[in-house]
Amino acid sequence: GAVPLRDDLPKCPPVIAVAGTCMNAGKTSAAARIIKNLAKTLGKRVAAAKVTGVSMRRDTLAMLDRGACEVLDFCDAGFPSTTAGMTPRIAKGLLHRLAQSEPDCIMIELGDGILGEYGVQDILRDPDFRRVTKVWVMCASDPVGAWGAQQLMTQVFELPIHVMTGPATDNEVGRAYVREQLKVPAFNAITQENEFVAEVLRRLG
Repeated sequence: GAVPLRDDLPKCPPVIAVAGTCMNAGKTSAAARIIKNLAKTLGKRVAAAKVTGVSMRRDTLAMLDRGACEVLDFCDAGFPSTTAGMTPRIAKGLLHRLAQSEPDCIMIELGDGILGEYGVQDILRDPDFRRVTKVWVMCASDPVGAWGAQQLMTQVFELPIHVMTGPATDNEVGRAYVREQLKVPAFNAITQENEFVAEVLRRLG
């Protein structure tokens, strides 16, 4: 009964992608808060998926707890973890399955960091994901990670960062650095939840 892998993604609702500089950078926390506001405050149908990383049920359960109508991860496609070369087909299968329930949007979490061996880079390079993803959220662990994430996303992957969050935004000094030096909106998803979600929604349109 595993979710079939797919080579294409012909039709998909708008996607919000949450990526990070490393594990434990705040990705699930940020995704959960966006889902909560979309689903419980605005009444939107939000589906969600964790498409890369290692199996950890607490991540998908957190998304369900916040109001996601349906949540899948790579385990539903038959894989206990992911690695380079396999993630686009897994992720497209998951999104295709979620799209069948006709959600207003889909939240995806890219487990691990944008550098690493779990296949995140394959997702970032995939034309289908680049086409359907409307908002790129980056979680950075510190200012060095924030700088590196911006360099990688804009120069290597040629993708924008629409909003930065994570431990790098825990204080005003960190947020000011991201805003002023990197020219990226920065809000802490926990202490500035309303402002953070408002920026995501503004980008989602």
